[in-house]
Amino acid sequence: MAVKYWIVMLLVGVVVGDPEAKAEAKAESKAEAEAEPEAALVLKSYGYTQAYHPSTYGPTYPSVTPGYPAYPAVTPGYAVTPVYPAVTPAYPAVTPAYPVYPSPKYPSHPAPAYPSPHYPIVDDYKCHGYEKVPKCTYNTTKPWCLYDLEYPEYEIIEAIHYHKENVLSLYADVADLSTANSVYRPRYLKEETYLCPSDTSYVRPLRAVNTEGHWRIIVNNVKVDYEVFTQTTRIEECLSYGPCPLVPHCHESKCLQKFIYHRFLVYDPCDKYFPFSIETFRLPSTCACLLGAYFL
Repeated sequence: MAVKYWIVMLLVGVVVGDPEAKAEAKAESKAEAEAEPEAALVLKSYGYTQAYHPSTYGPTYPSVTPGYPAYPAVTPGYAVTPVYPAVTPAYPAVTPAYPVYPSPKYPSHPAPAYPSPHYPIVDDYKCHGYEKVPKCTYNTTKPWCLYDLEYPEYEIIEAIHYHKENVLSLYADVADLSTANSVYRPRYLKEETYLCPSDTSYVRPLRAVNTEGHWRIIVNNVKVDYEVFTQTTRIEECLSYGPCPLVPHCHESKCLQKFIYHRFLVYDPCDKYFPFSIETFRLPSTCACLLGAYFL
């Protein structure tokens, strides 16, 4: 075993102890030793230590140059130009062979004369469906109606439900104007009589003509919830317009109808925002005796 150990050590020493390799390694270590103190001093003067750079100890390789020759750029020796000329159509412009006809001329005809329509023309002051003269006036000559088969009671009830608060404020303004007990009249002619005969009544009109000459729908006898909306007025009409019967013939006299202006709460079916308002109506109030000059 001892003989083998020395043989191996002898071979390693031959390999390691190559004089040329040792000389090269010694020269490199000397160069590094000479360069290291100089760099270490510079770094130490700034307070740094020398860093480790693997590239310093790695192998360096020479730049590789290709062994094949460099050829110049190839330029084509022919010119690429088209040898055919520009194409121009040889056929002429196409013109239609059919003749051009003028536009036809038709004879003018006069407008046909139709007769005027027979349906009634609705005035612009009211919407469609609001008649200027209601049908309840066909059987009376008075400017009011106490009976009306076309009275829009259902529409008035629905409108009052929708605008009840505002309607109540308007109705309170005219509710106190009821004349049911405002004028006293004797029951019998034995007690007292008037100079002119007259007919007195307390009415609740459903329609009437206002001071502007238009028929209006008056809110009357309409029950909403537990309240009945009524508007009563006193009317006195003269029965004759001749001389006053109780005035002596030496006095010129005649019976004269007098009027009063009364306000009513009315319903307007054409007003979609608030169809209620208060309007003024001229109604007969009393029959007076007008005396003229005295003569013998």
